[in-house]
Amino acid sequence: MANLSRMRRYTQLLGENRSFRNLWIGQSINFLGDSFYDIALIWYVYTVTHSAVQSGLVLVFTFLPSVIVGIWFGALVDKTDRKLWLVMTSVVQACAAAAFALIILTGRFRIWEVYVITFCLATGEVAFGPAWNSSMPDVVPADQLVSANAMMAFSRRLFQMLGSALGGAVIAVIGTSAAVCVDAASFLTAAWFFGRTAIPVHARPTVAELERNEDQSVATPSLRADIVGGARWLLSQSNLVVILIVSTFSNMSLGPTNVLPAMYLQTTLHAGAEAFGLFDAAIGLGMMVSVVWIGSRDVRRAGLWLAYGLSAEALAMAIVAAAPNIWVADIGNFVLGVAVMTAGIPLTTMFQALVPQHMRGRVGGITNAVTNVSIPLTYALVGVLGDSIGARWTYGIGACCLVLCGIVAFAAPAVRNTGLPGLASASQVSKEY
Repeated sequence: MANLSRMRRYTQLLGENRSFRNLWIGQSINFLGDSFYDIALIWYVYTVTHSAVQSGLVLVFTFLPSVIVGIWFGALVDKTDRKLWLVMTSVVQACAAAAFALIILTGRFRIWEVYVITFCLATGEVAFGPAWNSSMPDVVPADQLVSANAMMAFSRRLFQMLGSALGGAVIAVIGTSAAVCVDAASFLTAAWFFGRTAIPVHARPTVAELERNEDQSVATPSLRADIVGGARWLLSQSNLVVILIVSTFSNMSLGPTNVLPAMYLQTTLHAGAEAFGLFDAAIGLGMMVSVVWIGSRDVRRAGLWLAYGLSAEALAMAIVAAAPNIWVADIGNFVLGVAVMTAGIPLTTMFQALVPQHMRGRVGGITNAVTNVSIPLTYALVGVLGDSIGARWTYGIGACCLVLCGIVAFAAPAVRNTGLPGLASASQVSKEY
């Protein structure tokens, strides 16, 4: 009966909350379309250039916008209608995808054009992200926010898996341009659903409120002032600062799982391509199982869940590192998928719930920039380590780093005692506005 009651949260969210339902449908369609595009992009660039370097450089352009303009978009989100922002960014991404399809159809390929389009699509995604995260607490009650984030995470993984399979079939049967057109259509369809979502437009805080809380940024039109105000507020929250540092370092520690699977399976376990597919599916299955379970739980102390998740990630990485065969490695990857979502969903929900609504965009832009700056550097370092000491030892180093993250999370009261407003009796470290 308890499990039925918990699972009813999902049906309530979709059946009774029209705004969340529209957001969920729109994003699910986006996830499916993006998977088509990702497959088409890599396939097309490598087919035309026969260069792994060019394929890698295209992926680098997907990270640049977050570092270059992510913070500014976050500040703009706080000044504008978030529903309008969701619709506009989706339309812009549809136009960029359509331009790529046109390049493929005309056959006039220039690699710099692909770089520009990739940068534009990634910029649209960076602009979309803060508006999305800022809107979730406005359309979902506090006691359902964890379940809502779990549903989104489940949909992302499910539709990405479906999209990858269907995208490959579409490319083989119809052509690469058709797959890209599916992505463009998905953005337009999602924009329609976002436009039907009721997202409240909050009144700006008064000057007196800003002075009382030492945040003058909203009273001025300067985006720079907004960013400075958001950074100042974030730095004043010791719990969120420690959580951000720990989560960033844990993401870096997970680098081997993104860079080295193919090398690990081929050189260490002497497995083939079919084993690689199962290895990747194992972590995906673990993520899907985890989000269904976590979304039905009462995550009263989100910081403690983060600590448990990080510890489980360390255990899973150690299992993969020490695996004597592919089956044990698959088990480790499954556990890793469970652990990543066990840490990730409470982490996302904490920032959504604890950041004041008028600052969610810029604070989200700042945290995304901090996290994404480390990704290319981490991938490069992991590649060097893999070539130098081997994939197994590199996985082991990642496991040791995750052990340190788990220890810090458990030892630091600022992390383990952080709770969610409306859910927990745990100490509320965030300052009230």
